[in-house]
Amino acid sequence: MKKELELLNSLTQAQKAELDSDMQQLYVNCYEQTKGQIDKLKDVTVNMRLQDEVFLKVTFEFDRAIGEQGTGRITALSKYPNKLAYEAAVAAERNLN
Repeated sequence: MKKELELLNSLTQAQKAELDSDMQQLYVNCYEQTKGQIDKLKDVTVNMRLQDEVFLKVTFEFDRAIGEQGTGRITALSKYPNKLAYEAAVAAERNLN
């Protein structure tokens, strides 16, 4: 996790704030979609674009005990090399669904 910690530490304050906000919003969406039974989710993996500068693939696990204002714990984190790679990954995942 050293590489992941270095990546998180390299984010600007604005990017960190956006990551935190996105995590909270993702939790709320998952909480609503599972009708409060968030423990049915094992992991949630999302592609994130922070300030249109940093492009990440993040896997979270959420703590149900926190309720609707919960946040997640990052269990996997990788950075796309550029916006093009990020957009290609997003497009590929959309085609799988």
